[in-house]
Amino acid sequence: MHIIFYAQGIELVGASKRIIAGTVILLVYCAGEFILVILAYFLRDWRWLQLTVAVPMIIPLIYWWPRILPDSVRWLVSRGRMDEAMTIIQRAARINNRPLPKTLKLKFKEEEISNIQIIKQLISSRKLLIYWTIVSSNWFVIAFTYYGIKLNIGELGGDLYVSFTLVTVAETLGYLFVSAMDLVGHKRLLMIVMVSTCVAFVISIFPILYAEKSLEWMIVLLALIGKLFISAAFGMIFVYTGEIFPTVVRSFTLGSCTIFARIGGICSPYLYELTDGKMKKALPLILYSVTIIIVTLLTIFLPETNRRILPDHIKESETEACTIDRAMKVIPSNDPDSIDSEESLNL
Repeated sequence: MHIIFYAQGIELVGASKRIIAGTVILLVYCAGEFILVILAYFLRDWRWLQLTVAVPMIIPLIYWWPRILPDSVRWLVSRGRMDEAMTIIQRAARINNRPLPKTLKLKFKEEEISNIQIIKQLISSRKLLIYWTIVSSNWFVIAFTYYGIKLNIGELGGDLYVSFTLVTVAETLGYLFVSAMDLVGHKRLLMIVMVSTCVAFVISIFPILYAEKSLEWMIVLLALIGKLFISAAFGMIFVYTGEIFPTVVRSFTLGSCTIFARIGGICSPYLYELTDGKMKKALPLILYSVTIIIVTLLTIFLPETNRRILPDHIKESETEACTIDRAMKVIPSNDPDSIDSEESLNL
């Protein structure tokens, strides 16, 4: 559900607001974690805790009503459902007090194809297939590290509830890094936070192996710094993945990448069972660091997507600039109130 809402969120806004929308979604996720730790502190019975967090999931049922959560205009246009897309655009214009010209029309420039054909096109595109492989590897390693630290923070010492709260604070600060993607560059900042995570983990290995127990706070501090940066990477990979792949396969690629992330999340807790003693804490950090370096080097081959127009179709994604003729364009007319013929509808 989180993946669906994330894809929906970045498709409902223009390029200039994409980072803001992605950051807000991630911060709301952190708010849920703060609520969770409070509930867990007072509800020590896991059954009551599970029931308490499950009941609110009834609320999303109201999203079936289009006026609460409209479909993605980009997705509707990519499927040729122009009337529905126009209705949503007109409603958005009324809410934002931005009148549209009466002659505004949406142009569908590509034939509608089935989901199976879309996936076949994705696989047949050598460039997109390479991108998908690299991005999936990033998702696996980021989740492998993210959940490894989060689910095993108790292994590093300290009170479990306090440690989880500190981890959530670090995660929140990490997600704020996402807002800097437009300033630094989406791919560049992702690589920076990945390397920073690796550095924090490598440094923490030395106090684990050689420092006295009184310096346990240093291990926790370095782990929190690493958690901050890997959380930033997690937030960025959501945005970055959504920008690389076109609208027609965006949900599919995000969903498939999530599968690799979940596999990484499943594998990570078992690292702490491979050995005993000081290496029980050090070995996972070593493996996290090695895998992070590998995927960071692979990320070099991915494109920069900073302020790039979201592609809607497979062919557009294969064009580096992604500024070719779009599926959605304003049809010019002689009406003086109409939008200039060179202006694309920015959604």
